[in-house]
Amino acid sequence: MAYKFQLGNAVMSGALEQEEGITVESGGLTVTAGGLTVSAGTTALAATTATTVSASTSLSGDSLTLGAYGIATAGVATIASMGGNWTNASRTIADLGTVTTATSITATDLIGTNVDGIIGADTARAGTFAALVGTSLSVGDGNITNVGQIECDTVAPDGAASGLNISFGGNTGTGKLSLADNLADALNVTQGGNSYMKFTTTDSSELITFGKNSTFTGTTINNLGTVSACTSITTNALVAGANLDIGAYEMRALTFESDQATGTAPFTVASTTQVANLNAATLGGADFASPGAIGGTAAGAGNFAALDATGATTLNGNVTLGNATADDVTVTGRVASNVVPKTDSTSNLGSSALRWSTIYVDSIVGANVAFDVETVAGGGTIAAATDFALISSGDATTVTLPDAVAGKALRVKLGNAVGDSILDAAGADTIDGSTTIRLESTGSAVTLVAYDASTWYII
Repeated sequence: MAYKFQLGNAVMSGALEQEEGITVESGGLTVTAGGLTVSAGTTALAATTATTVSASTSLSGDSLTLGAYGIATAGVATIASMGGNWTNASRTIADLGTVTTATSITATDLIGTNVDGIIGADTARAGTFAALVGTSLSVGDGNITNVGQIECDTVAPDGAASGLNISFGGNTGTGKLSLADNLADALNVTQGGNSYMKFTTTDSSELITFGKNSTFTGTTINNLGTVSACTSITTNALVAGANLDIGAYEMRALTFESDQATGTAPFTVASTTQVANLNAATLGGADFASPGAIGGTAAGAGNFAALDATGATTLNGNVTLGNATADDVTVTGRVASNVVPKTDSTSNLGSSALRWSTIYVDSIVGANVAFDVETVAGGGTIAAATDFALISSGDATTVTLPDAVAGKALRVKLGNAVGDSILDAAGADTIDGSTTIRLESTGSAVTLVAYDASTWYII
């Protein structure tokens, strides 16, 4: 069956029901009332204006203009772009998917899992979050308040000009820096590889270590406690509130001055070791121009390496000259008094081994005068200290006299076993003008006296 249509607009008073297909040429198709229903196939509509457009499969076109009616569909609406604002008041958009390149999103509540962009667009807005997770956060020089705990790796200034200010407010006792317990390096203030201040919380060894010099100008450090291993302390004044003990170390200064009042000793010295190079104006209240007695008011013992006394010197009490036989006692002056032993017939003047050479006296008074005696065999020499010599053996042998010493007396006698002997003067000495004399028989004796250092005489 064939139909004939006129060119131009066609106005129908009833419904048009299409059985197979309908083709709309250029000029378009306008439906003013009743609607247009396509029951099968895919229909492309060009420049169609209708109150309601529905399709059982899909609806596509270059543009779609909707009035106040919106889109009602049981399937999916695909929108490539929108040329104007879209108001969806009191409605819910479910499963929106991903929104990209959004200039702004204005909402009373924004509920979802992921938000990519700045909340509030160019003007930041306040937000309340159960959790905020991100790779970075910038609040545009705004404040972050009401934070319970911030866990981070580094806190750094936003710029060198603004720096970093950490302000501890709150009531007394609420501002704290809490350190982990039992760490050798719990907190370290460093610059590069340099440690300026380190906090150690090791149990029983807690301390704060300053790695660089510290200056406390115009301040007071109270209750310093114990200072150990201190290399040096430089100060204009050191004021101690208690005893100052530097242990087994030296205290050095150019001048030591005591402000202790008279009546209390300014120094207490435990050691009795002599102090070298100690110069004092007075000793025991006396100066060196008018010194006091050694030992103060009661004379005491003195020990001197050398004692040089000028003028009259009195040594009271027991006096010991030398403490060993190697000590020499030299008497240069003349003895102006008697030399009397303390105990009668007890002390000797000289000994058998160490004799006085010559004694010059006017008289000798004593109970006994003892001779030094010796026995000489033929061919021997009489000792210089001998006073009496007994020739004990050797008939017709020679015995040599000692060197003559002026005033020396010598007695010589032949023993019972000797029949005769020749006495020979030593060296160039002579005996009554001869060099020898002869004792001719047993028991013969002679007494010789040296007149000088070379001549013996028989008496």
